[in-house]
Amino acid sequence: MQELLYCAGVRVTYETEPSRKIHWHDTLQIVYQLSGKSRVVLRGRQYLMHEADLLVVNPYELHNAELLGSSAALSFCFAQPLLSRLKGARFDCVSCLHTKWEQAKFTALRAELAALFQHYYSEQEERELELLSHAYSLFHLLLTGFRSDTDSEGGVDQPRVSRMMQYLHTHYTEEITLRDLARREYLTPNYLSQFFRNKLGTTFTQYLNEIRLDHCFFELCSTSKTVTEIALDNGFGRVDTFIEHFRRKYEITPGKFRKGLQNIDCTDPKLVPQSALEKRFEPLLRYAAATAQETVTEKPPQKRRLMVEAGGGGAPVVQDWRTIVNAGYADDCFTAEVQQQLAVLQRAVGFTYVRFHGIFSDTMHVYQEDAGGNPAPRFTCVDLLLDRLLAMGLKPYIEFGFLPRLLAGRQKPVYQNQSYIGFPSDLHKWTRLVEAFLRHCIRRYGRSAVCTWRFTLFSISFSLYGFLSAEEYGTLYRETQRTVKRVDAGLRFGGPGIEGSLLLDGEESILTGFLEDCRRQACLPDFVTMHSFPHSFREIAMDFNRMVHRSDSSATFKLSENERFMGDCIAAMDKTLRALCLDELPVLIDEWNATIWQRDLCSDTCYKAVHVVKNLVENMGRTAGKAYWTVSDLINDWKLADTLFHGGHGMFTCNGIPKPVFYAYQLLSRMGDRLLASGDGWYITRGKGGVQILLYNYCHYNTMYRMLSAFQDPSDRYSAFRQGGPVEYHISVEGLAGGGFRCETVRLGRESGSAYDEWLRLGAPEELTAIEIDYLKQKAEPVRRIEQRVSLRDMQIRLEALEVVQMLIEPMDR
Repeated sequence: MQELLYCAGVRVTYETEPSRKIHWHDTLQIVYQLSGKSRVVLRGRQYLMHEADLLVVNPYELHNAELLGSSAALSFCFAQPLLSRLKGARFDCVSCLHTKWEQAKFTALRAELAALFQHYYSEQEERELELLSHAYSLFHLLLTGFRSDTDSEGGVDQPRVSRMMQYLHTHYTEEITLRDLARREYLTPNYLSQFFRNKLGTTFTQYLNEIRLDHCFFELCSTSKTVTEIALDNGFGRVDTFIEHFRRKYEITPGKFRKGLQNIDCTDPKLVPQSALEKRFEPLLRYAAATAQETVTEKPPQKRRLMVEAGGGGAPVVQDWRTIVNAGYADDCFTAEVQQQLAVLQRAVGFTYVRFHGIFSDTMHVYQEDAGGNPAPRFTCVDLLLDRLLAMGLKPYIEFGFLPRLLAGRQKPVYQNQSYIGFPSDLHKWTRLVEAFLRHCIRRYGRSAVCTWRFTLFSISFSLYGFLSAEEYGTLYRETQRTVKRVDAGLRFGGPGIEGSLLLDGEESILTGFLEDCRRQACLPDFVTMHSFPHSFREIAMDFNRMVHRSDSSATFKLSENERFMGDCIAAMDKTLRALCLDELPVLIDEWNATIWQRDLCSDTCYKAVHVVKNLVENMGRTAGKAYWTVSDLINDWKLADTLFHGGHGMFTCNGIPKPVFYAYQLLSRMGDRLLASGDGWYITRGKGGVQILLYNYCHYNTMYRMLSAFQDPSDRYSAFRQGGPVEYHISVEGLAGGGFRCETVRLGRESGSAYDEWLRLGAPEELTAIEIDYLKQKAEPVRRIEQRVSLRDMQIRLEALEVVQMLIEPMDR
């Protein structure tokens, strides 16, 4: 069960648990079947619910809802303060009992539920009033169409039931007997015993132990208490009694269960369909779409006036974003498609370094052993790869990892490409492999060249995922670093690839502990590395094992509401290093993106271009490099998607169609090297003989998409964003000499520079011919407009939401 919202007395939960025991609550509940089927027991009858069915559970009614198979439902609960207007009215509302010709009144209920659900995430002002409005509209429909004249509990004293249940749920840690509870309610023990059997289908003792076991289960998962402490703190008089009850319910002892949490094995082969997640709320939201009025209210443009003095020198611009880019995995870079895409990117932008995983993976055919079991590595594939990258003008940024199978201490591969991650089975052989690789590169490419490369170990995050312990990671880092320095002290080695979200969440001790240990062991990194993915790392860690073991492309995580996530991560890193007196160490973000999820459908839209421009200009020069993840959608750690625009991280689709994010980098590369002015939504430079103006109109994810990865309108990916209005700039540039000016305006947005939007205009074909692919590549180009101006005063530029505009101004008499 996942709670989606609680506001204005309304609680919405997303139910996916396969079974629930019979229970009651004092709220009015509406159950809505999103997918699959569920079996509901209510008022002594059993109902089978299908997709879009709904039913009402009155306060204090005993019921049970059992989801069948891979099913899901929404539960809307309305608290007692809201129910006062109903004056005790009860309802008989079960849609699955009625034919399709009798569904009209249920459709009205569905529309109100959809509107309530949708409105909460619209982020409009006065949303609590709007929620109350929809809640009361629901109550009105129930009163006029579903009111029941019968007592659903057959005369049961509901206040007494409520008192007894509340007493058990609040005093479960105490010694409670059936006789004690009967005495409190002036009942005989025999009568009360029969009540539990007849109404709850269990005994008093079993019911009480269920409450206690639920709390024990939670503490086993979330505290460091011993099993004995947990048993005694939650009402079990003896620890062996607790162990026996726990074993009966979960078929495992508490100790083994807790130990299993530290070594999660999520190998269940059942996969969620790739398209299921983004459509999981569509069976409800379609009713909102069907009843919504087609009214478009255009927001007036926000007007901004900029006066720019171009005659001054301006501050130097350090284009740290241009230092490095990610290209997936080493074997990805062997494919002709990725090499072509890298070549196009390098010609258009020009990066210094390229980073990738898996230099020692088995697909690179590096690690072998001779008959005596000694390392006998072969570097043929590595040479072919490095030769091609160097020919493009890209220096290697080598991440040592992952492990070859023969050195894998953890003999269980992860990801689609069968990667081995963890502590090596033989640390001495690992260091010999690293040394052999480095000496080979120096012989082949020369010491002076290799000393300009960069080297790291795979991320410390894998120790937090449970692939190896923190101590093992520290040992592996130390021995790898010492091996690098032993080969040549001039080689540059960094780490540890900490997740920036850990620093923001107050868990900087992971980094400080690592660096302090490095200082004690005399193996400090030459540069500090971090990742910037706007999620809570702990939420990622909870789901990571399921993702990597199942290759489950449907997994998703909540996105941060922090629009300045990258900048705050950099600030937190700087603060941590200052506290350790290590602020002289360069900081490099060796992975970043708007999401860690490789099926975020917004990644194909022009949102990604605006996101990139915003983050890079706001944090220009604050690091030693920012490595975007990644060049291509053609990456083999996950199962390749069968759709063209599937939400991959890449700047290019698998078949090489440039996405808006590619053109964002191209526009950034055309900016000058002196900063004249900048602000929220604008960045102006001078260089290359003229002035460069870069404008962007950023809109963040709305709450529905950020929390649920669900679109307001399932057919429109742009419904994932807040409804921002246009911005109209009035720009005047003074101090640029010349009798006339050539002004080139490049527009990047939904109507220009977005292959995804052009694909939609083609009818969103699932399969494309070679001619159609070439067509999209050409149409993906942003529209350019060139004009000659005598004056640079009051130049008007209008930006729609999620649009980037660049103006390049050059004197014509140059």
